[in-house]
Amino acid sequence: MNKKGKVTTTKNKVVQFQQQGNTAFQLFMKSQSRGIQLDLRELLTYLLTPVPYSIGTADGFLAKTDKSKSFSHLTKDVEDATPPPTDETLVIIDGNACFRQLKELARDFSQICSKVFNMIPKTGDAVFSTDSYEPNSVKAMERLRRGTGTKLILKGKKTKTPADWKSFLCNDENKKQFTELLVQLWSQDGYASRLHGRRIIVTCDKKAYLLTSEDGMSTARDEIDELNSTHEETDSRVILYCEYARKQSYSSVREKSPDTDVFMILLNYASHMTDLKVFFDTGTGNHKRLIDVGEIVQGYTPEHATALIAMHAFSGCDITSAFKGLGKVKPLKTMSKLAKFVPILSKLGDTWEVPETIMDDLDELTCALYSKPRMRSVNEMRFLMMSELCSKNDERLDRMKVVDMGKLPPCRRSLEQHIRRVNFQVGIWKGAHIAKPDVPVQSDGQGWTLVNGKLEPLWYEGHVLPQQLADIADSSMDNSDEESNSEFSDVDDNDESDEDW
Repeated sequence: MNKKGKVTTTKNKVVQFQQQGNTAFQLFMKSQSRGIQLDLRELLTYLLTPVPYSIGTADGFLAKTDKSKSFSHLTKDVEDATPPPTDETLVIIDGNACFRQLKELARDFSQICSKVFNMIPKTGDAVFSTDSYEPNSVKAMERLRRGTGTKLILKGKKTKTPADWKSFLCNDENKKQFTELLVQLWSQDGYASRLHGRRIIVTCDKKAYLLTSEDGMSTARDEIDELNSTHEETDSRVILYCEYARKQSYSSVREKSPDTDVFMILLNYASHMTDLKVFFDTGTGNHKRLIDVGEIVQGYTPEHATALIAMHAFSGCDITSAFKGLGKVKPLKTMSKLAKFVPILSKLGDTWEVPETIMDDLDELTCALYSKPRMRSVNEMRFLMMSELCSKNDERLDRMKVVDMGKLPPCRRSLEQHIRRVNFQVGIWKGAHIAKPDVPVQSDGQGWTLVNGKLEPLWYEGHVLPQQLADIADSSMDNSDEESNSEFSDVDDNDESDEDW
């Protein structure tokens, strides 16, 4: 499953370079024995592996961390709020989270749809929001990481329940069909008694429908144009629902979701919704919390609240990488301690292109996250950390040391692509109040690239290794007695095959 990259020798020969943690340093030591003058400082400006271990996994996925730690840290001294009046509150429900929580399923989809409806509070008005699924989506990689499932054709409400519900939900087409069936069945008169005197909004793909029943005998379904949205996820639609609640004269909204991303988005917008009380309802059992987001945001300036959402993306969310070993709390503490980074972080997402000055500032912030607050360059920090780990002097490595590349920060070129992905995500969140925002193509300078028709993180631009080491890799391959066990292979420059020689 290890990713492979390609390096070009000085003779313009292409060599396939496999993901191995110490390979680059083994080549570096060979270069020293051959008298090639390449110092360690220069070496560490390169990526050295096809995927950076500090922010990616060996199979090419984004590195992950526990996002809920951010929520726990920010709310640790906050008392739970008193539930708002039901008749004055619009409840917003994360539909996809409900799908994942389903257990003890019935025998067919008619009963499953009924069970899902019962997950909506029995009184009061609500929004049941589901995600939409785009073919070239940055979220598609996260869904792939969680697993894939076989497509099941839903022929109607009598379709039998799949044997593996989790696998069923791992297929985007399955979830799309399921949501369409939900809307179809909930719109029928059989649900009229449960809709009587209430307003239930349900979304399907990019459209929103209002379900009502005036007499408890028949059901009406009306499309709500202002809630039709191109935002893919419920996360980035919650602000639209909040704005709708304000216009409909609700006094409060209660967002029910297990996702910390939603909490951070609400935190960013809460200071602008002074005439609407915003509650975040999360957790189950003894871990259930009801947080008054407006009370929390009173402790922050609007700039600081915006910086929090940017730091959340910078330290790892669904479509951005986490830094291995740093977690979520340390970045938040670092931002609080080093206030100069607050205005810098708050500017992320203002434009789709990241200015070079912000790149430099976030380079310095990354050094601070790795407990080197006096340094300004991750490349220089990589050299310092490697020297501390395993070199006898500034020029040579101790060949007896095993290097864990994940302990080093990403090089500047990899960090820049990470920052572009972060900027793209924060830009989406900052546009959460716009139903149909103008968003650039993800593979157009946003830190993503299309590979075989699917979006993958663009980990770096340029060479993964210095050309001098590519030459040694080439000679190592030529001198190998067992090519099948070699970490290098000779490939045609136009060859797109992933197979090893």
